[in-house]
Amino acid sequence: MWNKILPVGLVLVMVLSFAACVGEPSALEIVNGTFESLDDITSYQFDMDMTMEAAGEAEDEAFEMNMMMDFSGALDLENRQMRADITMNMAVTGEDEMGIEMELYLIDDMLYMMTEVPEMGPMWMKQEISEGDWEEMSEGVKLTESQLELLKSAEVKVLASEKIKGIDCYVLQLTPDMEQLWRTVMQQAQVTGEEILPEVEETFLEEVFRNFSVKQWFAKDTYFLTKAEIAMTMELSPEALGYPEEEGETTMDITMTIFAYDYNKPVSIALPPEAEEAVEVPTFERSTEDELEATDTELANVQIAVIAMMVDNGLWELPNPVTTATNDMGAFPDTSLCGIDKVRDKNGNVYVSGKDKDGYVLYQHDITGDGTRLGLVDYVVERYTMGTYIVDSSGTVTQTSAGPILEFAELASDDEAAKWENELGRWKPAKSIVNGQEMVLTSAYFKEDTYVTVDEGGGILLIFEWNETGSKLSEEITGRLIGEPMGIFLGEEALRGFDGKPIAPIIRSPIITRGQIIGLTLQEARELSEMLNMEQR
Repeated sequence: MWNKILPVGLVLVMVLSFAACVGEPSALEIVNGTFESLDDITSYQFDMDMTMEAAGEAEDEAFEMNMMMDFSGALDLENRQMRADITMNMAVTGEDEMGIEMELYLIDDMLYMMTEVPEMGPMWMKQEISEGDWEEMSEGVKLTESQLELLKSAEVKVLASEKIKGIDCYVLQLTPDMEQLWRTVMQQAQVTGEEILPEVEETFLEEVFRNFSVKQWFAKDTYFLTKAEIAMTMELSPEALGYPEEEGETTMDITMTIFAYDYNKPVSIALPPEAEEAVEVPTFERSTEDELEATDTELANVQIAVIAMMVDNGLWELPNPVTTATNDMGAFPDTSLCGIDKVRDKNGNVYVSGKDKDGYVLYQHDITGDGTRLGLVDYVVERYTMGTYIVDSSGTVTQTSAGPILEFAELASDDEAAKWENELGRWKPAKSIVNGQEMVLTSAYFKEDTYVTVDEGGGILLIFEWNETGSKLSEEITGRLIGEPMGIFLGEEALRGFDGKPIAPIIRSPIITRGQIIGLTLQEARELSEMLNMEQR
């Protein structure tokens, strides 16, 4: 459960820090002035420190977690540039203390990120960002309507006047409306692409937020934020978060201090020389028009192949049409057995059970009844299609899915055909027999609940769960691949991690119900998770 609680806390921190950056006092003229000032901000610098202390139970074990984070940087809205330095230290019960240092630069629509983890050293990556990505990253100043509503519905008190770094400020105390706060949290989680917050009843809010307050300092002359202090206490249970099957209770205390300064002053953001050699991480993009064209083309090819096979074999109808969706053309469209339903070939020769090959199939079809498996015919170029198909007795083909996003693979021997090849070796589709039918392990057997979370060490995890068929396939395949790598492929290319290397985990034990993919960047994991969930709809 801890893997789910930590991201929830971080999402809340982000939302609340945004609120702190532009919170409004209760006096109408100050409220209006603060909102109007947002359009005047072109650049600023900031410093933030945060502490998070958590204690509770997870899986019948008590744990404690302490985290300290320093976050500083600058944002140039006019030139769409950003710089940020992040240092985080975290200690969790029973684990070694971990420290992570990161640098972020956004220049010329390219995001550069350096991560330095003990025993691994620094690593630079870069990724092109879109207009939408920039809007998300600059949202801390240009708040959405829902975030403004959060501030408008808050209880605000003007406490006093005070100087911060020589600037005369109003001091405000803000207590947000809990219902509005939760709606904002949910919307923020959706904006970031995280599927980590459940739909909950409004009565849940009082259970989670035991204490929450924000103290803010706004400059009297500009209404710009100068300082903010945030403190909150949350009590989190599996039931409240929508995970009733799990156990454990957690109390989390978070404090944060933010300073913002040098508004609208020139900002110098220069990319370090070592960042020029950053590994470029591609984004997942799928052209809807191209994808639909490929889907239609494959369906047409399969339908033509079925008609050709039936004509060649003198079939007016299929004796045993395949009604369970498959992408294996070596077992499609008919599963007739020699000597029972597959009796004679077109020329009257008898098929011999156990010697001739069963089935009226599109790949490696045995068209001659001669007691051998020679002279096999291919009606399609490759055995495995991207989409899955069923067929009726008349030979009419129906495409049940456009094709899996991900395919899982195992290493091929020297004398075996390979579908993929990369620096780790030659790969063939990972397959097994379920209900008498040979099937390939793909993301087509995922349930529609793939989500992204973060482990205790800050690693990005993409969590997936198999459906009934996928569970059987995975159990058999991973059971025989213990100690061996399993490749993951996205179309014709290997799925690669943030270091540019193919993701191919070593199987340690059978994977039956749920699995995870480690090594993607946060943005890649979000995009891939969305694609995988759309695949199941």
